[in-house]
Amino acid sequence: MESSIWDIMIEKVSVITIVKDHEKGLVATLESLLAQKNINWESVIVVSESVDKTQNIANCFKEQNRNVIVVNQISKGIYQAMNEGIYASTGKYLVFMNAGDVFSNPESLSGMCNEIQNHKCGVIVGGYRVLGKDKIFSYSEKKLSSLRFAFNLKSGCHQAMIFSRVSVLKFRGYDSSFKLCADYRLVLQILSMDGGRRVNNVFAAVEPGGISDRSLTYVHSEKHDIRKEILGKLIWLPSLIWKILILAKIKTKRSRIKF
Repeated sequence: MESSIWDIMIEKVSVITIVKDHEKGLVATLESLLAQKNINWESVIVVSESVDKTQNIANCFKEQNRNVIVVNQISKGIYQAMNEGIYASTGKYLVFMNAGDVFSNPESLSGMCNEIQNHKCGVIVGGYRVLGKDKIFSYSEKKLSSLRFAFNLKSGCHQAMIFSRVSVLKFRGYDSSFKLCADYRLVLQILSMDGGRRVNNVFAAVEPGGISDRSLTYVHSEKHDIRKEILGKLIWLPSLIWKILILAKIKTKRSRIKF
């Protein structure tokens, strides 16, 4: 059976950027987006109330590029901002690249789109590196189940993921009642319903010290609650054991640092 043009063309992808008082980071992210090749992209910039030049930079970028949407955030919180970006976007696929984060190379965005089109799933999880550090987090190519993702310490970061818009909207985006792990919850939901895949490509370079890095104990408590909710009651005991082991490991690591 021959492929139609719709099967082989790269669909539009919306790159959603959340920003507050981070003018240098926003410039870096937008320059990285402009450098992307062979891709039909749309930029959605959600600006939380800022006192620096962030708003002006976003507005100027919109004036210079017709495929840019600027949203002035109404609600509070990063997940609410991401949801506002989702509903303002028009692309078939969604990538969340916050201010200060960049694509790893000029082919990253087209590579992400090719992967999700080829595999026809809800989410693709790629590798990433942390800016200012040598370490790269990459994965072997494999189908990704919700169970595998749920109990993986290196579950990835959302900047190196690409989502089907349809899959994201099935769950109305991010549940902002979760303060630090709404992104983890959404990925688990999508994997449970539409499937996903890890790929052996490094898509993003991200700033260190993300929101969930600052409260690891609370993070793993939220993840435990999410695993019980999404994967069912039968998973509560292994999830609890996993949580205890992880928190013990964190405590041991902190003790070693003190001495």
